[in-house]
Amino acid sequence: MNLWQSILADRMAHDVPQYAALKAWHLFRLGHANDIAGGGNLHPATLVGGPVLDGALGLPLDGATQYARLGNAADLSPGAGDMTVYLRFSTVAAAGTTYLWSKYGTTGTHIVSLRIGATGGMTGALRGSANRLVTLLYLTPPNVALNNGAWHTAAVVKSGTDFKLYVDGALAHAVSDALFGSLLLDNAAEPWAVGAFKAFGGAYSFWFPGNIATRLQWNVALAPAEIATAHAGGY
Repeated sequence: MNLWQSILADRMAHDVPQYAALKAWHLFRLGHANDIAGGGNLHPATLVGGPVLDGALGLPLDGATQYARLGNAADLSPGAGDMTVYLRFSTVAAAGTTYLWSKYGTTGTHIVSLRIGATGGMTGALRGSANRLVTLLYLTPPNVALNNGAWHTAAVVKSGTDFKLYVDGALAHAVSDALFGSLLLDNAAEPWAVGAFKAFGGAYSFWFPGNIATRLQWNVALAPAEIATAHAGGY
């Protein structure tokens, strides 16, 4: 990392909500795929298909073969605990479903994912140990389509048995399911896919055509004001 990149990362770290609970932070706009959370590059990303990082766009993906892969890690699995996964992205995808990220867990049951549909809406999906599926929706209309080329943020939050989707710093949908069970994502054979969907035990597909500036993951549930702060702060 260059000196200016280190200074920028350090400065931003002072402003990131719940920095002590931050488990992974990929700020692709710095021009590298390292994890700059406090643990010291514990979860580096592997870029697949030849994407070239860009200081303005972050991680540009072609929607055909390119994506980033994060290796499985026990500290990225919330279990019965809490989790927040957040990213900033832009896209002009006009057709089909594409995935911003996905991760299967201990069996083909446990999963968490976030995808964008053809109309620019968004769907978050989580399925836990009780085989109960939670679906979080951002519908268009009435909401602004997210495939308009502008920068947007999205966050999926698990807080006990409460689940929330935030878009552009505001709550879009909330669901409670007391029977959901634990979300067990610690599966060495199943990495995190960023910009694509990875089938359980299978291949990658539904590649995201657009740019991902940054991805952050906490082992706590960020509060609404903290999500709003991250969005307003350019994270």
